[in-house]
Amino acid sequence: MPQPNPKSVEKWNYDPERAHWELVRMIVVHELPFSIVEYDGFRRFVHSLNPTFEVVSRTTIKLDGIMLFEE
Repeated sequence: MPQPNPKSVEKWNYDPERAHWELVRMIVVHELPFSIVEYDGFRRFVHSLNPTFEVVSRTTIKLDGIMLFEE
C-alpha cells in the first residue's frame, strides 16, 4: 500500500470503512491482541487523530480479522 506524502496538498477525504479495515489489517499483521481496541490509551490516541472514528469491540475486530484471513 502506498504511503501518503505528508507534503502533499491534495484534498484528503476520510473513509471510515477504509480506516476500519486498515485497523483490522494492522492488528492481524502485527499479531496484536484484539483487545487493543479496548485500551484507554489506544482509544485516546485514535480520538486525537480523528474524533469521528468509531472504535469497535474486540469481538468485531476478531470476526473481521477472521473474514480478512478467509478472503
